Amino acid sequence: MNIFFIRHAESLKSVQNRHGGRGLPVTKQGEFDIAEIIFFLENEENVRFDKALLFCSDRIQVVETAKIIESLKQISFQIENAIRNISLGVLDGLSDEEALLKYPSEAINLAKWRKGLINIDDFTIPNAETMEEFYRRIFLFISSLVRQEKDVVLIGTRSVGVAIANIFNNFNSEIEINNYRRYKFDPASISKFLYIENTPKLEYINRTDFLSVKPKYPDE
Repeated sequence: MNIFFIRHAESLKSVQNRHGGRGLPVTKQGEFDIAEIIFFLENEENVRFDKALLFCSDRIQVVETAKIIESLKQISFQIENAIRNISLGVLDGLSDEEALLKYPSEAINLAKWRKGLINIDDFTIPNAETMEEFYRRIFLFISSLVRQEKDVVLIGTRSVGVAIANIFNNFNSEIEINNYRRYKFDPASISKFLYIENTPKLEYINRTDFLSVKPKYPDE
């Protein structure tokens, strides 16, 4: 089976570089990108939206991305809480500048992890969901899909894409915290994961070559 993960289209959250939270609306450029996402999946990957299993989280930019696809293709995405982005506790909804001002230690350590300088378990964020909790709920949902014969299309945030990529490294129900890798997922990117004969495979991650305009706010 194939799982196609779409990171939501460019949003004001990307523009303002805010952490987690409920999200913000899609930009005009993001709206344009969605038509190219559809074209790529239909013409390069032969995805039939009317035959696929379609899921999205409830974050604002994710729902707006899904709704635009729904209106263009006359299909419906199911909102799935299991693929909601990780809660970053006190950092949720803050911009980089606000986070550095209010919670400098946590903001600096999060930035270090995103650059691969420290492990995810080398720091904690007050009131945040634990990585074990987050990974587990994503794994349980993904494992419920892999026996499906239909294509699966998921729309979510960066943290969900990172979790799925780590899951498809070994398909272990327990997180390997020391090996948890920070993959990059640009806005409007597409990633493909396979599960064939009980074997997981990362086919490709973070493709944006089909976009006419490259992401202005790429994942750093």
